[in-house]
Formats: sequence, structure tokens, C-alpha cells
Amino acid sequence: LPMTASLDAYAGRYANTVIPEGLAVTVEEGRLWAKLGLMRASLEHWHADTFLLRAEGRLETGWEDLVTFHFDGRRRIVGLSAQRTRALQDMKLLP
Repeated sequence: LPMTASLDAYAGRYANTVIPEGLAVTVEEGRLWAKLGLMRASLEHWHADTFLLRAEGRLETGWEDLVTFHFDGRRRIVGLSAQRTRALQDMKLLP
């Protein structure tokens, strides 16, 4: 299935109680990227509103997870959750 929203709609800062400073999701050169501290990861479209997160850099090589964006009743993105990485679960989009 295709993405529900445009790439720009997924961009923003997402936070939870584990990572209150937030995970930054940006659009660069037509692709989604996630950044947390020094960690940078690509977000490649997988299925519908799920993306494959692939970390880059020496320390994160091989770290992958599926990240799904969540919508409210008005079809606005309100958060995201990673499938396996507990620290990236139940993240809310910050205003």
C-alpha cells in the first residue's frame, strides 16, 4: 500500500517518557531521515505508513527496525512506534 500522507507530513519531533528530548524526523533530498543525538537513520517506505529505519554510522551498523506512524480521526499524524526498539515506542508528535 502507498503512504497515507506526503513525506513532509511525517516530519517533526517525536517524544516519549524514555526520550523526552525527541526523535527528529526530517525530509532531505526527497527521503525521510531520523536523528537522535549522534545517531542518524534513513526511513525507507515499507508498507502504508510503516517505514524501515536503517541506522548509519560506525556504532549503529546493522541496526534496523520497522517504524509505524499513527494518525488521529482527522488523518493527521500524531505519533509513531518502532516494532522492536522499546525506546522508540509510543512516541507522540510534539507541537
